Order: sequence, then C-alpha cells, then structure tokens
Amino acid sequence: MSTQRVIHGATAQYIQSLLQQVGQAPTLETGSDGTPVLRSATGGWRYALFFFKGDQEADFSSMQFNAGFEAAGSLAKTANDWNMNWRFSKALAVNDKLIVLQLDTILRGVTEAHVRHSIALWEAAISRFGQDLYRR
Repeated sequence: MSTQRVIHGATAQYIQSLLQQVGQAPTLETGSDGTPVLRSATGGWRYALFFFKGDQEADFSSMQFNAGFEAAGSLAKTANDWNMNWRFSKALAVNDKLIVLQLDTILRGVTEAHVRHSIALWEAAISRFGQDLYRR
C-alpha cells in the first residue's frame, strides 16, 4: 500500500499492522461498548488505543492513544505544564493519583504517512511524558 494513498477510514486490524511494522506488539481486544481496543507498549510505556466512528460510517474515522500513569504530587500542575508546552497530545489529571496522556488522530481523508507520523508523535510524547513525570 502506498503511504501517499488517501484513506477514508481504517479498521483496527489495519492500525494493528502499522504498529507491528514499527516494532510494537499490539493485542486486539473488544471494549465494553463492543468497539475494538488495541493494547500495546512503546519504550516500556503501556497504552490503549480507542477507535471512534459516526453512526453511518463503516470504518473508524478517528482514534485516540491513551495512557494512564499513577503518580503523586501536583498532577493538575503537571498536566497544565505539559499542555502549555506540547501541542498535539494532552494531559488530564483524573485525580490526585492518576494522570492520563492522550493523543487524537484523524483516520479519514488522510494518508498512511499521516497515520504513521501520528504513531511516531505518540511514541515521542509518551516517552517524554513518562520520563518527565517520574524524574520530577
């Protein structure tokens, strides 16, 4: 498949194959709502990948990388600092012990190269976030 061909949605299996091509070992599960969930890790950091689509869409039009980190301290400040300095990913302080990192990606009207770039962005973001979080 050409990395410049425009895709109009994707399956979880297609994304799973892209993750495998960059050296990850994603497992495909089914979420409580019946949608697929990919679970994988990069650089030692585990994460989940959730898929979204409209009611009339056959394939998924977007996906969200999602990683939870247990930590202590001022997690709201940590999230705010991250969000001020990192453009494409976002951090959310869920409570005083859990902070979540997310990155949303569009899967409709984009090229495979765009999706591959989003995977690379996620790998860089989760690595930096985890390192920054646990060495502070």
